[in-house]
Amino acid sequence: ELLSVDSDRPGILKVRCRGTQRFRVQSSRQQRGGLWVANASPVADDDRLEPADMRVDTARALASMIARLDAQNDALFLQPYRFDDAGWVANRWCEILPISQEAKQKLMELADPLMRLQLVDDYLRSNRVVG
Repeated sequence: ELLSVDSDRPGILKVRCRGTQRFRVQSSRQQRGGLWVANASPVADDDRLEPADMRVDTARALASMIARLDAQNDALFLQPYRFDDAGWVANRWCEILPISQEAKQKLMELADPLMRLQLVDDYLRSNRVVG
């Protein structure tokens, strides 16, 4: 869903969208003018599962970070927030982790949302983001 489009300077287009469905990029290419295009296929929606007890701290850390950013009028994610949904929590962390785009995509393509959250949680704990 397209939310806004803005152009601060010639040749740069800022687009803000709301994702409505998971997908897998099959191939991509950059056109001569610089525009990236891709062929993608849908990926089934996650089953809505609550984070396991040992992963609740990861959901709380995300909620805390989002609340701080919202208070600064620097909203990173669109509402509704779903901190009780393991797949949603894992995917939001995947979007902001300092890892390669390929790694982010592979994580978000995992079919099991609890496994995805476990891998994100392991990363956050090993980097002392979560306690």
